[in-house]
Amino acid sequence: MGGMQGFYPLGRGTEQRSPFVYYVNLYAEYPIRLGRARLTFSVNVDNLTNNDVAQRLWPLYNQDDPALTQDQILAHFDYRTIVEDLDPRFLKQYLFMNPISARFGVRFGF
Repeated sequence: MGGMQGFYPLGRGTEQRSPFVYYVNLYAEYPIRLGRARLTFSVNVDNLTNNDVAQRLWPLYNQDDPALTQDQILAHFDYRTIVEDLDPRFLKQYLFMNPISARFGVRFGF
């Protein structure tokens, strides 16, 4: 695990767990000498721990744009009372991490 790889998903600190999620990427290669030439086999695995954690929560409360006057804003008017189209994605998880994936490679050098 090279360095601090991870992120702080929203809302995770309220679930009695650590707010930091680790994910691991792996890269390995194996060179073979063939006289003056070299053959190298490699593997690269992303998200080795296969975390499927959401990285964000949807922040928008509504899909329309309610217009408030300056007096209503200064009086702390609750705009949720005039909102017509509530966004069904509000506070739902999105932007999930990619699933585990692997790439294999062969390189010939001379």
